[in-house]
Amino acid sequence: MAVLTEQQAYEAMFYFLDQRYQKLKEGALASLLGDMSTLSDGGPADSAIENYWRKAVGFALSEGVASRLQFVPKEK
Repeated sequence: MAVLTEQQAYEAMFYFLDQRYQKLKEGALASLLGDMSTLSDGGPADSAIENYWRKAVGFALSEGVASRLQFVPKEK
């Protein structure tokens, strides 16, 4: 199991939520929470969530920064 710093854990969660939102859009939070809910065996209701989470952790461990605001100038 990987050990993340507090900042890396934050980046992992931000990246994870952003990636899931981009895919789900409407009703994203309700859908995500349902998918992440755990069953009696401890696993998530949607087993694919584990892979998305592992990808997010890998992103953060490789010093990825998803949370930084990026301002794009508005075209005139």
